[in-house]
Amino acid sequence: MPAHQMTKQEQIDRDLRILRHVGQYRMSLACVIARVHFDHNENACKQVINRLIRDQRLVSRKGTWAGPRVYYQLTPTGAAYASIPKSWANPLGPDPLRESLQVLWWCCMTTGQRTRVEPQRVAELLGRRPPRAIHCAIRRPTGGGTLYRMYLPAPETDKDEILKRCVRLAAAVARVPELLRAVHAKEYGVQVLVTSKRHQQVLYKRFQHAAQQGDDELWSHGVIPYVALTVGIEDLPAMAAQATKDNERRLHAMARSKSQ
Repeated sequence: MPAHQMTKQEQIDRDLRILRHVGQYRMSLACVIARVHFDHNENACKQVINRLIRDQRLVSRKGTWAGPRVYYQLTPTGAAYASIPKSWANPLGPDPLRESLQVLWWCCMTTGQRTRVEPQRVAELLGRRPPRAIHCAIRRPTGGGTLYRMYLPAPETDKDEILKRCVRLAAAVARVPELLRAVHAKEYGVQVLVTSKRHQQVLYKRFQHAAQQGDDELWSHGVIPYVALTVGIEDLPAMAAQATKDNERRLHAMARSKSQ
């Protein structure tokens, strides 16, 4: 059966979805865009990305996590075309780039329904001005979901400093009645993403001990229940390895097609 030929309107709609995705996460990678918008068809994805670059709606940049890597951002023209804030097209410094990459991968390259949530929407959900931080949401299969304040320590951050920061975050949540009510309803929490398996293992053990012992120091005198804080891991070298693996598969596929 011949492949479905997209209409002009369908192409425009897909372009808008891609641009809004890149804007929502402030950046994206080819392997992520291929997974989310092209059902892993990397060749079709790359063709569309190249066209959006030619149309000056996307720009390619180089990052430096685990070696040079190409990522994509909106241009001001792309933001205007997609009717989204031009600030979403701002170039990213080293730390914002790392944080955006961690959030992108955690939301788009793992299982579960996860998405980055904009401050205006966070304010609507919480009924108050949100803390200055990236927030993401996880939808539950049974309905509803949990909004998470993301804590994204740098790879070199000491585990003790991460724990101290968690204490401060817990205390900050405890001081705000709306947030505390959301925590008790399992509608709000803190998600820690670390970039080291060693850090993750240490933090898991520390949090498990706190849950079992009722650690007042970690939980700000017992105000925040254990379920308010979870630890995930996004290993940047592993992301880079995956991107390299995807690129190698693409090159092998091209070589096979030429030899046939």
